[in-house]
Amino acid sequence: MDSTVQAGLLQPSLPHTGFGVGLLDIENRGLLDMFSANGAVRTGPAARPDDPYPYGERNLLLRNLGPGKGFQDVTAAAGSALDYVDVGRAAVFGDVNNDGGIDILVTNNNGPARLLLNTTPNRGHWILLRLEGARSNRSGYGSTVQLVRKDGTSVQRWVRGDGSYLTANDPRVHFGLGNTTEVERIEVRWPAGGCDSWNQVAIDRITTLREGSGQACPPRSTK
Repeated sequence: MDSTVQAGLLQPSLPHTGFGVGLLDIENRGLLDMFSANGAVRTGPAARPDDPYPYGERNLLLRNLGPGKGFQDVTAAAGSALDYVDVGRAAVFGDVNNDGGIDILVTNNNGPARLLLNTTPNRGHWILLRLEGARSNRSGYGSTVQLVRKDGTSVQRWVRGDGSYLTANDPRVHFGLGNTTEVERIEVRWPAGGCDSWNQVAIDRITTLREGSGQACPPRSTK
Protein backbone atom coordinates (compact mmCIF):
# COMPACT_ATOMS: atom_id res chain seq x y z
CA MET A 1 0.00 0.00 0.00
CA ASP A 2 1.30 3.46 -0.90
CA SER A 3 1.49 5.47 2.34
CA THR A 4 3.26 8.54 0.94
CA VAL A 5 0.46 10.93 1.91
CA GLN A 6 -0.12 9.40 5.36
CA ALA A 7 3.61 9.64 6.15
CA GLY A 8 3.71 13.34 5.25
CA LEU A 9 6.15 12.74 2.38
CA LEU A 10 4.08 13.93 -0.58
CA GLN A 11 4.14 17.69 -0.08
CA PRO A 12 7.85 18.16 0.69
CA SER A 13 9.18 15.60 -1.81
CA LEU A 14 6.99 16.27 -4.85
CA PRO A 15 8.93 19.32 -6.14
CA HIS A 16 12.25 17.42 -6.05
CA THR A 17 14.00 14.83 -8.19
CA GLY A 18 15.36 12.47 -5.57
CA PHE A 19 18.60 10.65 -6.36
CA GLY A 20 20.66 9.75 -3.29
CA VAL A 21 18.14 8.83 -0.59
CA GLY A 22 18.78 7.28 2.81
CA LEU A 23 17.33 6.72 6.27
CA LEU A 24 19.46 7.83 9.22
CA ASP A 25 19.01 8.74 12.86
CA ILE A 26 20.16 12.38 12.88
CA GLU A 27 19.57 13.03 16.60
CA ASN A 28 20.20 9.49 17.92
CA ARG A 29 16.58 9.27 19.11
CA GLY A 30 16.04 5.73 17.89
CA LEU A 31 13.95 7.01 14.97
CA LEU A 32 15.04 6.97 11.33
CA ASP A 33 14.88 10.33 9.56
CA MET A 34 15.21 10.74 5.78
CA PHE A 35 17.66 12.66 3.60
CA SER A 36 17.39 13.14 -0.16
CA ALA A 37 20.08 14.52 -2.48
CA ASN A 38 18.19 16.23 -5.30
CA GLY A 39 19.02 17.38 -8.82
CA ALA A 40 16.78 17.69 -11.84
CA VAL A 41 17.21 15.86 -15.15
CA ARG A 42 15.26 18.41 -17.20
CA THR A 43 14.75 22.15 -16.91
CA GLY A 44 11.56 23.55 -15.48
CA PRO A 45 9.52 26.49 -16.77
CA ALA A 46 11.24 28.86 -14.33
CA ALA A 47 14.77 28.12 -15.59
CA ARG A 48 16.70 31.12 -16.96
CA PRO A 49 18.04 30.68 -20.51
CA ASP A 50 21.43 32.08 -19.41
CA ASP A 51 21.84 29.68 -16.48
CA PRO A 52 24.74 27.29 -17.26
CA TYR A 53 23.51 24.80 -14.61
CA PRO A 54 19.70 24.90 -14.72
CA TYR A 55 19.20 21.54 -12.99
CA GLY A 56 19.93 22.63 -9.43
CA GLU A 57 17.64 21.70 -6.54
CA ARG A 58 17.92 21.96 -2.77
CA ASN A 59 18.47 18.79 -0.81
CA LEU A 60 15.81 17.62 1.60
CA LEU A 61 15.88 16.58 5.28
CA LEU A 62 12.75 15.09 6.84
CA ARG A 63 12.44 14.44 10.58
CA ASN A 64 10.66 11.34 11.83
CA LEU A 65 7.92 12.44 14.25
CA GLY A 66 7.39 8.98 15.70
CA PRO A 67 5.29 5.88 14.99
CA GLY A 68 2.20 6.76 12.99
CA LYS A 69 2.97 10.50 12.95
CA GLY A 70 4.88 10.74 9.68
CA PHE A 71 7.69 13.10 8.74
CA GLN A 72 8.27 16.85 8.97
CA ASP A 73 10.34 18.93 6.55
CA VAL A 74 13.16 20.47 8.64
CA THR A 75 15.45 21.44 5.74
CA ALA A 76 15.20 25.18 6.40
CA ALA A 77 16.17 24.71 10.06
CA ALA A 78 19.04 22.28 9.44
CA GLY A 79 21.76 24.89 8.85
CA SER A 80 23.49 26.66 5.99
CA ALA A 81 24.86 23.40 4.53
CA LEU A 82 21.40 22.73 3.10
CA ASP A 83 21.02 26.21 1.58
CA TYR A 84 22.99 25.25 -1.54
CA VAL A 85 21.17 24.67 -4.82
CA ASP A 86 23.21 21.94 -6.51
CA VAL A 87 22.66 19.16 -9.01
CA GLY A 88 22.69 16.46 -6.33
CA ARG A 89 23.27 12.84 -7.21
CA ALA A 90 24.93 10.40 -4.77
CA ALA A 91 24.53 10.57 -0.99
CA VAL A 92 26.87 8.49 1.19
CA PHE A 93 25.91 7.87 4.84
CA GLY A 94 28.28 7.08 7.71
CA ASP A 95 30.04 8.37 10.81
CA VAL A 96 33.00 10.12 9.19
CA ASN A 97 34.60 11.50 12.36
CA ASN A 98 33.62 8.62 14.70
CA ASP A 99 31.69 10.83 17.12
CA GLY A 100 28.48 8.80 17.10
CA GLY A 101 26.61 11.03 14.67
CA ILE A 102 25.79 9.93 11.12
CA ASP A 103 27.27 12.29 8.51
CA ILE A 104 26.44 12.64 4.80
CA LEU A 105 28.67 13.09 1.76
CA VAL A 106 26.84 14.45 -1.30
CA THR A 107 28.28 14.45 -4.82
CA ASN A 108 27.02 16.88 -7.45
CA ASN A 109 27.10 17.17 -11.22
CA ASN A 110 29.16 20.20 -12.31
CA GLY A 111 29.91 21.06 -8.71
CA PRO A 112 31.92 20.14 -5.63
CA ALA A 113 31.23 17.24 -3.32
CA ARG A 114 29.87 18.47 0.01
CA LEU A 115 30.52 16.78 3.35
CA LEU A 116 27.65 17.46 5.75
CA LEU A 117 28.94 16.87 9.28
CA ASN A 118 26.34 16.09 11.89
CA THR A 119 26.61 18.86 14.48
CA THR A 120 23.13 18.40 15.92
CA PRO A 121 23.21 19.62 19.56
CA ASN A 122 22.12 17.38 22.40
CA ARG A 123 22.20 14.14 20.43
CA GLY A 124 21.15 11.01 22.28
CA HIS A 125 23.32 8.08 23.28
CA TRP A 126 24.47 5.63 20.62
CA ILE A 127 26.19 2.39 19.76
CA LEU A 128 28.27 1.88 16.59
CA LEU A 129 29.12 -1.72 15.73
CA ARG A 130 31.82 -2.96 13.36
CA LEU A 131 31.33 -6.59 12.37
CA GLU A 132 34.26 -8.88 11.59
CA GLY A 133 33.43 -12.15 9.89
CA ALA A 134 35.37 -15.39 10.38
CA ARG A 135 33.39 -18.07 8.55
CA SER A 136 31.29 -15.35 6.91
CA ASN A 137 32.69 -12.57 4.71
CA ARG A 138 35.20 -10.22 6.34
CA SER A 139 32.81 -7.26 6.85
CA GLY A 140 29.82 -9.33 7.86
CA TYR A 141 27.71 -8.14 4.93
CA GLY A 142 24.30 -9.79 4.99
CA SER A 143 24.23 -10.18 8.77
CA THR A 144 21.28 -9.02 10.82
CA VAL A 145 21.99 -7.19 14.08
CA GLN A 146 19.36 -7.00 16.79
CA LEU A 147 19.57 -4.66 19.76
CA VAL A 148 17.46 -5.87 22.68
CA ARG A 149 16.48 -3.23 25.23
CA LYS A 150 16.11 -3.74 28.97
CA ASP A 151 12.31 -3.71 28.62
CA GLY A 152 12.47 -6.61 26.14
CA THR A 153 11.67 -4.56 23.02
CA SER A 154 14.14 -4.68 20.17
CA VAL A 155 15.22 -3.06 16.91
CA GLN A 156 16.98 -4.74 14.02
CA ARG A 157 19.42 -3.55 11.35
CA TRP A 158 20.84 -5.26 8.28
CA VAL A 159 24.58 -4.99 7.57
CA ARG A 160 24.92 -3.59 4.06
CA GLY A 161 27.01 -1.08 2.15
CA ASP A 162 24.49 -0.26 -0.55
CA GLY A 163 21.18 1.56 -0.27
CA SER A 164 21.56 4.83 -2.15
CA TYR A 165 22.39 5.99 -5.69
CA LEU A 166 25.90 4.97 -6.91
CA THR A 167 27.34 4.74 -3.41
CA ALA A 168 28.94 2.42 -0.89
CA ASN A 169 27.92 3.46 2.62
CA ASP A 170 29.61 2.92 5.97
CA PRO A 171 28.95 -0.79 6.72
CA ARG A 172 29.06 -0.25 10.48
CA VAL A 173 25.72 -0.57 12.26
CA HIS A 174 24.48 2.53 14.10
CA PHE A 175 21.83 2.54 16.82
CA GLY A 176 20.52 5.77 18.32
CA LEU A 177 19.44 5.21 21.93
CA GLY A 178 17.96 8.52 23.08
CA ASN A 179 18.24 8.76 26.87
CA THR A 180 18.94 5.03 27.30
CA THR A 181 22.29 4.36 29.00
CA GLU A 182 22.42 0.56 28.78
CA VAL A 183 21.02 -2.27 26.67
CA GLU A 184 20.22 -5.90 27.46
CA ARG A 185 22.23 -7.48 24.63
CA ILE A 186 23.26 -7.42 20.98
CA GLU A 187 22.56 -10.43 18.76
CA VAL A 188 24.20 -11.00 15.37
CA ARG A 189 22.95 -13.61 12.93
CA TRP A 190 25.76 -14.21 10.46
CA PRO A 191 25.31 -15.17 6.80
CA ALA A 192 27.29 -18.38 7.41
CA GLY A 193 24.51 -19.51 9.74
CA GLY A 194 25.62 -18.90 13.33
CA CYS A 195 24.25 -16.48 15.91
CA ASP A 196 26.32 -14.69 18.57
CA SER A 197 25.08 -12.68 21.55
CA TRP A 198 26.92 -10.05 23.60
CA ASN A 199 25.76 -8.61 26.92
CA GLN A 200 26.67 -5.19 28.35
CA VAL A 201 27.93 -3.65 25.10
CA ALA A 202 29.44 -0.24 25.86
CA ILE A 203 27.30 2.84 25.17
CA ASP A 204 28.69 5.83 23.23
CA ARG A 205 31.50 3.66 21.88
CA ILE A 206 32.54 1.95 18.65
CA THR A 207 32.71 -1.80 19.28
CA THR A 208 34.04 -4.59 17.06
CA LEU A 209 32.09 -7.86 17.18
CA ARG A 210 33.96 -10.86 15.79
CA GLU A 211 32.07 -13.87 14.52
CA GLY A 212 32.24 -16.73 17.00
CA SER A 213 33.42 -14.61 19.96
CA GLY A 214 30.01 -14.13 21.56
CA GLN A 215 27.74 -16.43 23.51
CA ALA A 216 25.09 -18.56 21.84
CA CYS A 217 21.94 -16.57 21.14
CA PRO A 218 18.98 -17.37 23.41
CA PRO A 219 16.07 -19.18 21.74
CA ARG A 220 13.62 -16.88 20.01
CA SER A 221 10.25 -16.56 21.67
CA THR A 222 7.40 -18.37 19.96
CA LYS A 223 4.75 -16.04 21.43
